[in-house]
Amino acid sequence: MATDYLNHFNQITMVLDLSAADRSLLDEAGDWAPKSYHQHFYDSGFKETALINWAFDHAPLSVRELFDPAVATLDHYIEEALWDARNPACPADIIADRVALINAQIGLLYAIINGRKAMAQDAVDGNFDAGSASQDDIDSLFD
Repeated sequence: MATDYLNHFNQITMVLDLSAADRSLLDEAGDWAPKSYHQHFYDSGFKETALINWAFDHAPLSVRELFDPAVATLDHYIEEALWDARNPACPADIIADRVALINAQIGLLYAIINGRKAMAQDAVDGNFDAGSASQDDIDSLFD
């Protein structure tokens, strides 16, 4: 159900992405505001809201310690992007940069939800020597 919660963020992100080119689309953002996991499900109309929220409250602490701050950061990024997008003087590329940052944070949340630890790009890059693998080597991993 946690991925359903991310719909709250995905919808506003699409609006922001499109608004970089057409600010009139910001009307679709309405009065978007951060919403807690619990509130999202109370508002959703799901029949088992109490059970969903109980399960969230009983998620492993190690997951919640990652999830909760990541959501707070995402809320902040979206609020900043909305503020910028509502400013007609803000260049479209700034909004596009904000959307990229939001999408990266949503990706982090998906990784947390699905039990994958995110690695910084430097850590990923450090696992490879430049030029050590050819495209054929990489393609062979998918055969």
